Amino acid sequence: MKTRMRKSARLRLPALLLAGAALALTACAPPGTYSKVRGTIRKVVERDLGPADKYEVTTSRDSLSDLNAGRIARVEVHGVNVRTRLGVTLDDVWLSARDVKVNRKTSRVESAREASFRAALGEQAIASMLEKTGIITEPIVSISPSGVSVRGRVTRGPVPLNVAATGGVRVVSPTQVEFVPKSATVGGMPAPGALLSQISPALDFSRIYEPLMIQGVALEDGKAILQGTIDWSKIK
Repeated sequence: MKTRMRKSARLRLPALLLAGAALALTACAPPGTYSKVRGTIRKVVERDLGPADKYEVTTSRDSLSDLNAGRIARVEVHGVNVRTRLGVTLDDVWLSARDVKVNRKTSRVESAREASFRAALGEQAIASMLEKTGIITEPIVSISPSGVSVRGRVTRGPVPLNVAATGGVRVVSPTQVEFVPKSATVGGMPAPGALLSQISPALDFSRIYEPLMIQGVALEDGKAILQGTIDWSKIK
């Protein structure tokens, strides 16, 4: 009797191990599946935000059944030198979301929880914004935690004059940020108020990607860091 029980136990043990291994294989998707998921996310982000030097995509290791259903527990994307359709390049863009639901047929994100973004607006980006006003040419921008300084030339009038301005970056609305000059000089003289209002360009993120909702901005050395959330009701 004992011999039979031992044989039965020896037979059951490999069967249990095989069953456990089979369960593990079905619980996690093959590595190639994650690469395909990251590739799809990369294409969607590039389509919506614009081309970049690179997009790094990180996802959670979800089960095959979740991936097949379009469910991803965590998604993080980092874009470097993202070239927007407005002609302004964002130094960095970070996107993060939890409990993401993707429509696999349309490659569109349907919903997500705790979705947030950060974007780094560099000195060259703000210089490009200023140049587009047509008032300041060859602007040189410097950003520090204490503020933004601008130097350039004003070409309106018979003689080009040097202009210098200091100010900051503020959130105008959930979709817009602008450079706000607090003081400026033209040819060494205080600039009139009318000129200050003309060198206050705004960047409209609704024209870059409408679902991005800006909540705040912080200045760092060389960059203005925008922070906000993603409004999924505006995703088309």
